[in-house]
Amino acid sequence: PYTASASAPLATSTCFTYFPTATLNNDVAAFDAAGFQCHFHACGDRGVRLALDAIANAQAVNGTSGRRHRIARLFLVDAADRPRFAQLGVWADFQLAASTLTAENVSEVTQLIGATRAASYLPAASMAAASAEMTLSSDFDADELSPFLKIETVVTRATQGIPDVALRCV
Repeated sequence: PYTASASAPLATSTCFTYFPTATLNNDVAAFDAAGFQCHFHACGDRGVRLALDAIANAQAVNGTSGRRHRIARLFLVDAADRPRFAQLGVWADFQLAASTLTAENVSEVTQLIGATRAASYLPAASMAAASAEMTLSSDFDADELSPFLKIETVVTRATQGIPDVALRCV
């Protein structure tokens, strides 16, 4: 939930979703069965959990397919859901742009969700510790396209940074 003092114009107490949960679960299971790899955009921990639940449902319905479903954005991931990425074989797709981590942006996030939850904003190191497969991507043209800027951001970040980034092709 957002803090009671939040003044974001589109925010409700727990934000919004685009699809009812049953529709999401059914559609993801159908896409998985048809051979698609699903790519989710989930900013908050509730959205991340809904995406993970939909993937878990698809695996329960179809069996484990080995498809590389992934969830992008990941501004907040509940600690209980971090190990689920590895358990379900889901890729964590961080868009760690320097602009996302400016003092002004972090201050706004802290005001919106509170200091305790903001302490795990963009939890790259926590996800790595939970053995999640991870990738860095760009939200071009909202940010720079250069992969080197994303790598620099994750390596030099004071909190939730990953000091050793191994590059590999999959």
